[in-house]
Amino acid sequence: MNNQQKILISWVLIALGIAIHSTLEVGESIFFKPLPTEPFSNGVPIAIHIIHIVAMILPMIMAFLTLFYERKGFRIFSLMYAFLLALLNISHVIETFMVSSTNLSQVILLSFVAIINIVLIVLINKWRKEV
Repeated sequence: MNNQQKILISWVLIALGIAIHSTLEVGESIFFKPLPTEPFSNGVPIAIHIIHIVAMILPMIMAFLTLFYERKGFRIFSLMYAFLLALLNISHVIETFMVSSTNLSQVILLSFVAIINIVLIVLINKWRKEV
């Protein structure tokens, strides 16, 4: 398996991991957290859309683009985005552990996503140096 394929799979695993994290969060809300009594008056808050785009949709787009683009500029952008996403994922692991360290499924899942993200940075950096 070449670096590009490994990068693609890493992006998809990150997106999938965050999607599973969101599903677990909704499940926990149903069973353990009080639900809001009033629905959002203007629909879903923009912050939720931004989180979904940055953490789930963009990694899938990056996976797709990795198949077709090999330009140095794209590789550098991929590396920068992977680094920023890693900071987000690592801080989220720390926050989750501090707030609810007994929630093992979330801590393990988010730790796995952060590790994949770190591996992704290493892979993209190798890919960036290839040409």
